[in-house]
Amino acid sequence: MNDFNFNIIERELGIVVPTIYIDFIEIINKNRIKLAQYRIYYDTETLLRGNLMLRETMGEPEALWQSHYLDFGVGDGCGNYFFIPTSGKEANQINLMSHDPLGIEERSSGTEFFAELMAELESNFNGPNKYRYDGNCFWI
Repeated sequence: MNDFNFNIIERELGIVVPTIYIDFIEIINKNRIKLAQYRIYYDTETLLRGNLMLRETMGEPEALWQSHYLDFGVGDGCGNYFFIPTSGKEANQINLMSHDPLGIEERSSGTEFFAELMAELESNFNGPNKYRYDGNCFWI
């Protein structure tokens, strides 16, 4: 099972985890989908490790990665990271940190994104969007 302690995550990262992500994890656990097999953050430790690594490597001096971003361990397979801004009205918006060209792209609502990702997870990535997502938990 995917074991997340959102209180620890919020305390360590200094953010409020968006409800849309908490709901996604609840559905994943209810359906007994093991995120580790897809190299997607699957517990408190992997989520913290990935986020702290991005803060360290992409924070200063360019400040590309902001401290209120939440990386949830899903990329596009090309070295780009999907994330949720955790502040204000953007807390239901999925963005993509792109490296070519360098910058942030707005992708979709969290509701739409997580519904598509859930469909792919349920089909073991054999659905219509099978090449759209890839886990970015590369250290597994």
